[in-house]
Amino acid sequence: MDGKNYQGKTGENNDELKEQFFAHIRNDNGRECVQTVEEHCRKTAEYCRENLAPLGLGELGYFIGLVHDMGKYSDKFQKYLRSSANGENVRRGSVNHTFAGVIYILENFNKNFNNGDIIAKITAELAAFAVGSHHGMFDSYDPDKNSGFDHRLECSRQDIEYRLAAERFHKCCAAEKKLEEYFQAARKKLKVFEDKMIRMCKDKAFCNLEEKGDIQTSYDFMLGMLARILLSALIDADRRDTAEFMSGSSHSKFKADKALWQGQLDYLEKKLGEFKADSVINCVRKDISDEAARFAANHSGGGVYRLNVPTGAGKTLTALRYAYTAAVNEKDNVSRIFCVMPLLSVLDQNAKVIRDNSFDKDIVTEHHSNVIKENLDADELDRYELICENWNNGMIITTLVQLLNTLFSGKTSCIRRMNALAGSVIIIDEVQSVPFKMLYMFNLAVDFLAYFCGCKVVLCSATQPCFEKVGYCIAQQEDSNIIKPCSRITDTFRRTRIKDMAKKYISLDGLTDLSLEIMEDSRNLLVICNTKRSALSLFKELKLRCSEDIKLYCLTAAMCMKHREDVLEKINRCLKSGEKMICVSTQLVEAGVDFSFESLIRLQAGLDNLAQSAGRCNRSFDYGHICSVYLVRADENFEKLDKLEEIKNARHAAGSLLDRFRNDSSRYDDDILSGKSVAEYYQLLFKNIIDKKYYRYQIVKPFYNNNIFDMLSSNQKWSPQNKYILNQAFAEAGKQFTVFDDNTYDLIVPYDETAKKIIADMNSQKAEFDIGFMAKLVSMAKPYTVSVFSNVFEELTHSGMIKSYNDGHIFTLDASCYDEMTGIALQRDEIY
Repeated sequence: MDGKNYQGKTGENNDELKEQFFAHIRNDNGRECVQTVEEHCRKTAEYCRENLAPLGLGELGYFIGLVHDMGKYSDKFQKYLRSSANGENVRRGSVNHTFAGVIYILENFNKNFNNGDIIAKITAELAAFAVGSHHGMFDSYDPDKNSGFDHRLECSRQDIEYRLAAERFHKCCAAEKKLEEYFQAARKKLKVFEDKMIRMCKDKAFCNLEEKGDIQTSYDFMLGMLARILLSALIDADRRDTAEFMSGSSHSKFKADKALWQGQLDYLEKKLGEFKADSVINCVRKDISDEAARFAANHSGGGVYRLNVPTGAGKTLTALRYAYTAAVNEKDNVSRIFCVMPLLSVLDQNAKVIRDNSFDKDIVTEHHSNVIKENLDADELDRYELICENWNNGMIITTLVQLLNTLFSGKTSCIRRMNALAGSVIIIDEVQSVPFKMLYMFNLAVDFLAYFCGCKVVLCSATQPCFEKVGYCIAQQEDSNIIKPCSRITDTFRRTRIKDMAKKYISLDGLTDLSLEIMEDSRNLLVICNTKRSALSLFKELKLRCSEDIKLYCLTAAMCMKHREDVLEKINRCLKSGEKMICVSTQLVEAGVDFSFESLIRLQAGLDNLAQSAGRCNRSFDYGHICSVYLVRADENFEKLDKLEEIKNARHAAGSLLDRFRNDSSRYDDDILSGKSVAEYYQLLFKNIIDKKYYRYQIVKPFYNNNIFDMLSSNQKWSPQNKYILNQAFAEAGKQFTVFDDNTYDLIVPYDETAKKIIADMNSQKAEFDIGFMAKLVSMAKPYTVSVFSNVFEELTHSGMIKSYNDGHIFTLDASCYDEMTGIALQRDEIY
């Protein structure tokens, strides 16, 4: 259909009429190509049905895909599209084309509610929300208690040419009777889905609380997650068809089959077979891997499972073998496999392991913020963006931040990815890293994925939190442990002994004395502090008192990535050569840093921190004996935790457990890091957080008085009851959501000559006028970037130590404020 001119006619010949209304126009080497609204809506409907098939909701997907662009049949939209195609200056999105579908659905398919058909009402509201939000979410009820549904129903229908658009839609795309058939088919499938939701919520599978309202809240949250995944499926289908038409090429959806997963599994098992079972450790590693494979073969269907193995037991490859075996043995095809890592450093390390053990490496995609795309050619860039924006590949390696954003962020690019999770295996490593402020949201989202989307969610941690014990919980599987706990595994991988010195507080001087005393009998020592301030204080004190034969290093987030990499290289050289050495660090080394010290001191925080820290000591029995991990408790003058609520709460719970352990260690199998110890620690931790609002992701703003968990469930503060079933403040919650506090600024620091040249080039005339050159510099600067909190940024700015570029979006630090050993340093003596 090339070169068709918009006529605006309303003739009776439907086939002729269809050809007059366009959804998209592209210029193909001077030749105009058009896509009709009917073609776009039907293709989107097919893609949306495909996206929702794993949930058993393909019919609902087809319905919302068909109706989503009804508003494009208006004269105003057709004129806007033609003007845009002609190169005229039109504002993107200036013509409203989303309200028409919402109005039509609510007015035509809510009608049976008065007859008691609540499923029809739910179906209509879910469909209307998806259609109305496919270019940006709206709130069912916002902070001013205004209804997004009412806003669309009460708009000027003349302004959006609603009746004209609806009439043309019926003539060109789907008659009223046909739409009714599609809706009833969708309603029938949704009833099956919703019946299961009601049954599980009434059985209190997702709620340990007694109040009736809390059961309703868990149901409302699940309904909100359903609304989000429907929207995700529609956004992806719409963008996919649009991209295909505008590019003139097909963007096929990744489809896994048993043969693919079998090939991956065969290759992995062949590689594993090359490891020699020539020691007790290697024999136990093989047993663990075999047990995981057997478990996967015997457990089909969605659910939540736990993988708990010690450091050094081969967790990454064990999890991979579990995933491939599950994919081969699952009744329905597993759509894809996700490996979710807590930190970029862990992701890089594990991604290499996964690629090295993959037969088809092309199905492996890394998706995180540090992937640099500037060096890709046009074809590679198109493929990368397609894969990453919608996770369209077999094995996705991503970060916890990306997963949580996909589940809760308001950004369209994040929402679009959610439907890709359906029917997948999701391995979440170091699951205790989930911020507790979003604990209720995370727990119920995992339940939704496992029990309604057919996902196998594997929670990995050496210190498994008891998520099944909190108010809104992860539903406990009867048989959830992939590897059964046993003394043989624990004893084989025991490499350290915890020395409890936390009964008394220790000062900076006392910790310095202890460090130097340990070094009398050790080749090296790692000291892990809770804050940059305490780490830098200890480093400075040791620098004054260490003998010249002891090398001293520091690792904190005040140093850029390149700086830390260089220090890690020096540390590993010292470890290899046996030189005397002390490293003072923050908890950034507790995961993803592959080094092994003979002795370790950990300033008390949570029990999970202690276990993670112990993993940096004698990792592979490198020193030929059981090594010591010293647990100490810093006094208030040395380490202030006033603004670090999570660390304070964790330290308090760990302190309570330590008191119990000292009184009766046999109760915990004489091991402070035993499974019994860890379980009781988390029970104490969750119990000690008295204000349960903390788990709801409270928004700290004047006059706000709400939290994201409530916004995404019943939204009682802002919504009147009984008018709509969907009451959630979707857009507001998405806008307020961030995984970590984002009151930080990124500074490019002058660490080495390369960094200094980048900063100098940013100050050049070429960078000022050449956007491409500036973009290249920004990419090159990523390893030289440090995030600082706003108070530090303000002080550095006030003292003239920061320069800004690109209209105040890029900041560089003066060389006088960067120390070659410790990173960013304020000019005053106080350590931040």
